[in-house]
Amino acid sequence: MDATDDGRKRKILTVEDEYTRPVLALEVGRRMNATMVAQTLLRLFSHYGTPPFVRCDNGPEFIAKALIRRLQQAGVTCRHIDPASPWQNRTNERFNGTLRRECLDMETFGTLAHAQAICQRYRRQYNRERPHSSLAYRTPDEFAARGAGAGSSTRPCTPTRHCNSLPSGRGAVRARLNPRAHYALFNEQTIRVN
Repeated sequence: MDATDDGRKRKILTVEDEYTRPVLALEVGRRMNATMVAQTLLRLFSHYGTPPFVRCDNGPEFIAKALIRRLQQAGVTCRHIDPASPWQNRTNERFNGTLRRECLDMETFGTLAHAQAICQRYRRQYNRERPHSSLAYRTPDEFAARGAGAGSSTRPCTPTRHCNSLPSGRGAVRARLNPRAHYALFNEQTIRVN
């Protein structure tokens, strides 16, 4: 059940770089609205750099005028995927399942603070210790540190270097809201919110 021990609903917004696959943020709350999503994305923009666009599904949090306005003020356009098109969100769908299997279904959460602590522990493990078949069985941190693949000129992203050299089409970011959790993937080039 996606609730804390007191029976109250728990939702999670995750932010993951779709190309190098590190989870950049996991935010736990009772509800997720456009303001919270915008604040999280804008904080990541200031830390990692601003992408040219965000691709979103059609959930109320992502079609809200407040989110679109905040993104436009940051110089980011908002593009929505087609309704009922989960294949346009395949990376996020996979991460959704991984997060659920490896973390959410394995724990009970007493409070939101407890859920946040467990999710942060999982984020560190996912980025530093968990190899990914799509990254040649390297961790996201290893993949980014090695320039995101053999022969690639891409260097790891850091808060002081904004990775403006990533080729277009790589590193899309996605955010997805569903009754079970909220998911987002973030990168400097493209943000996809589904």
